[in-house]
Amino acid sequence: MSLEAAKSRLGTFVLSFDDASFRFQKADKQILQGFTYEFVKGDRIGIVGPNGAGKSTFLSILLGELKLDSGEVVQGETVRFGYYAQAGMEFPEGVRLLEFVKQTAEDALAKEGSTVSTDVEGNISVKGPSMSGESMARQLLTRFQFPTSRWQDLVSKMSGGEKRRLQLMWVLAQRPNLLVLDEPSNDLDLSTLAVLEEFLCDEYKGVLVFVSHDRRFVDRLAGHLFAFQGDGIVRDFQGSFSEWLEMEKEAKGQFASSSSSGGKGGGGNGGAAVTKPAVKG
Repeated sequence: MSLEAAKSRLGTFVLSFDDASFRFQKADKQILQGFTYEFVKGDRIGIVGPNGAGKSTFLSILLGELKLDSGEVVQGETVRFGYYAQAGMEFPEGVRLLEFVKQTAEDALAKEGSTVSTDVEGNISVKGPSMSGESMARQLLTRFQFPTSRWQDLVSKMSGGEKRRLQLMWVLAQRPNLLVLDEPSNDLDLSTLAVLEEFLCDEYKGVLVFVSHDRRFVDRLAGHLFAFQGDGIVRDFQGSFSEWLEMEKEAKGQFASSSSSGGKGGGGNGGAAVTKPAVKG
C-alpha cells in the first residue's frame, strides 16, 4: 500500500544555513561555528557523533526552536516540517485513535488548501489534496498495523510502544516534506521500524534529516552524514556510517600508536580530525 497520506509538495528552495554559529551557554559548549549548507530536494542526511556533541540541539536550530548567535537560517516558503521527538509527546484525554489521526490529517489538508485556475476557454478547475482526512487516517492506521478492532480505543489507554507508533503516525499525518527524526530506532518496535524504512526508501521524496546511532539504519537511509566532532566542527561526510566509524577507529589507532612511541599524536587525520564546517555548493 502506497502511503499517499504522508506526502506534500516541496518547492525549489528548501532551507539553508549561512555562516551559522551557536553556543549552548548552559553547558558552555560550541555547537556550530561558521556552518554553511543548503539543503536540496532529495537530501537524506544522517546526523552522527558522540553523545553531547550537539546533534539534538542542531535539530532544534533547524526547526526554528533555537536562535543562532550569528549567521542565518533561511527557510523556503513551501517547507512543512514533521518532527519525531526523542522525548515523546503528550496525548489528549478522551480522544479515540481514529479520531485523533483523522483530525491531524484534516488540519494538514486545511493548511494545504486548494488552488483555482481558469483556462483560455473559461473553464474553471480546482486543484487540491485528493484524499480526505478520514481516508488518510485509515491508510496510516492500516499501514502501521493497528487492526480495525482498535480504532475506537482511547489514545490515553494505549501502551508505551503503541503511543510511540502513534506519535510517528501523527508526524506523518501532517504530510511533511522535511522530515526530522530524533533517534527513531531507540523506541520504535522492529515491525514499525521496518514499515518506516520501507516508506522512506521507496516512497518518500522530501528531505530527511535524522539522528541515530544505529549503524544499519543510518547506512540504509542516509545519502551522506553531518558528523559532529565537537567545538562547533561539523563535517559533511560523503560516505556511509560504517565507513565513518571505520575511519574514526583507524584515526584513534594512529593516535594511540603515535602516543605510545613518544610522538605528539594525531600525525595523520585518518579522515576524522577535519576542522572545516559542512559546506555544499
